Amino acid sequence: MRMIIVTCFLILSFFCFCTEKQQPQSRIEYEKVKSDTNVAYIKRTYNRNNKLTVEEYLGADSANNGFYRSYYRSSLIKVKGNYRKGLKDGIWYKYDTLGKIMTKQNWLQGKQFGEQFFYGKDGGIEEYYFTNLEGKAVYHAKFKDRKIIQSQGAPFYLAYTSDTIKCNDRYELLIFFGIPPGTNYNMSVKEYLIPERRITSEKKYDSMDGIEDVVWGKRIVISEVYKQKSTYEWDIKFAIKDIEGVVGIKNEIIKTEIICK
Repeated sequence: MRMIIVTCFLILSFFCFCTEKQQPQSRIEYEKVKSDTNVAYIKRTYNRNNKLTVEEYLGADSANNGFYRSYYRSSLIKVKGNYRKGLKDGIWYKYDTLGKIMTKQNWLQGKQFGEQFFYGKDGGIEEYYFTNLEGKAVYHAKFKDRKIIQSQGAPFYLAYTSDTIKCNDRYELLIFFGIPPGTNYNMSVKEYLIPERRITSEKKYDSMDGIEDVVWGKRIVISEVYKQKSTYEWDIKFAIKDIEGVVGIKNEIIKTEIICK
């Protein structure tokens, strides 16, 4: 009896070992891609059922440097986006198992920047963020029935050349902002000469005139060359309003002083 039990155990162990060994394994394939100056690869990862799970473009150094796509078992796209020198860059999308969009996020050199969208099961917007160049959210809004029910901050980010520039150098003021779904905006930009506090330039924006539509949202570029020693101050007021004309968030006033010497 004891011999029978031992024999059965050995047979069962051998059967399990063979079964496990015969299970298909995941695999990776590389496709070499050549151009006039570079060599790159498309890496494809397959699961045990021979289904494509990840497809990505790699540079000659094996770092991600191009498109990226991952897939559900149904072959529908799960995530798609783009890398640049190993860092996320541009628009990234995430979908649910039915192919409906869940998120649309903007990236710049590995950090989230600009407008970020999060969608509900019905396809409607649920949350909206605006992030600065450090990847920190400076504005957040929650939606219900495609209307803002809660918001904080301002979808606005400012960058400029320097606090101090030399005469005849070009000064650039870059204004990045977002327009949450279902809202309108208005902005005024005034330039003052200090200490007289005299307005030397004034611009108002409430449409797309003079506005650049960029990947991360909207952008205004103000470029000036100062030829005389002076001090200037920029006064920027920005407001978002809903479609009924009610202010959705508070005005933001940002000042920067430029010294030409």
